[in-house]
Amino acid sequence: MRLSQAGLDFIKQWEGFVPTPYDDGGGYPTIGYGHKIRLGERFTRISQEEALSILANDVVWAENAVNNLVSVPLTQSMFDSLVSLVFNWGSGQKAFGGSLLLQKLNAGNYQGAAQRLSEHPITSGGRVLPGLVRRRQAESAMFLRDGLPGSPGPAPAPGPAPGPAPGPDDLNPTQPRTAMADPGRRTRRAGC
Repeated sequence: MRLSQAGLDFIKQWEGFVPTPYDDGGGYPTIGYGHKIRLGERFTRISQEEALSILANDVVWAENAVNNLVSVPLTQSMFDSLVSLVFNWGSGQKAFGGSLLLQKLNAGNYQGAAQRLSEHPITSGGRVLPGLVRRRQAESAMFLRDGLPGSPGPAPAPGPAPGPAPGPDDLNPTQPRTAMADPGRRTRRAGC
């Protein structure tokens, strides 16, 4: 599967656009829509168009991770929500690849996976970030938006309704961010 335009727009909305390099709060120089600046890359300022091109390339590893790790059928909205999570959190064993969410999903427990998604990494540097809480709730709601694979309609959403879109405080580059534009990055919380 591939990330839909709606999925890309969702990631764009939550990552926020920052035209100049900033520290993502984890010590990683970052730019654009959550792009971790790699060794040898040099940026001083980028346009939104350049950032979109970089983001389109950056999400490929997250798409590949979801495609390789998930063994059950997914709807497009499920795939999009999981790519958003993996892009932000990472795909390794201390992230999505070793998560209870993935275990529930691969066991066919879609409702349990959606519930677990709403509970996933909401901390950065040991601090609960309200923006991550809202993002996980929105990812959980998106996960079930198209219903279950093979079903005629939407499934009921687990837990509370998602909060509003990210506000200026959620996208402030001086705040710790957990944008995962690289599979080697992951939050400090394991066993989720």
